[in-house]
Amino acid sequence: MMGTDHILDTCRQQGVAALETFTTPAREHRRASLPSSGRFVHFAAAVKALGVEAGSLWLHQTASLEAVAAGDNLVLATGTASGKSLVFQAAVIASLLAEDSRHLVFYPQKALAADQKQRWIKALEHAGLPPTWVGEINGDIAMATRERVVAEARILLVTPDVVHAWMMRSLALCESACNNDPGFGVIGV
Repeated sequence: MMGTDHILDTCRQQGVAALETFTTPAREHRRASLPSSGRFVHFAAAVKALGVEAGSLWLHQTASLEAVAAGDNLVLATGTASGKSLVFQAAVIASLLAEDSRHLVFYPQKALAADQKQRWIKALEHAGLPPTWVGEINGDIAMATRERVVAEARILLVTPDVVHAWMMRSLALCESACNNDPGFGVIGV
């Protein structure tokens, strides 16, 4: 792994000077337990279905799930590999455990959606929900198959280009499956 000194040396060799360098001190790990009763019962089950014990969540994960459980909108902006996926996946699974709902999940790339589809399936299985509730629509999915996937999926994984090029033109199809469903949620990754 390239250290800061190596990067600074390379910059100097290229005639680029750093104006300032500083080190941010490390801080203590901040963990928080998610309540497992009341409105959190489905969230605790969802987190467990994702393979994580509710007591081992990071503080920002617990605070985010508490906000979602309270019905608040949420924007979670943290670094790479900091647990954002667990938050929105737990929120979706908790919703599916609590009510008849549907969720549209945006992934920026087809490969990421395909990779995450397996994680969704595994989590649904651990939560006792049908793995067939996860559907994926991308440019490789035949038009005839897309209609079936939209009709059957409770979690629909899509890329923005598919939504723009196909789904927006097919709103009549999506209207009955998505727009008229009071439990429908949209997530952008």
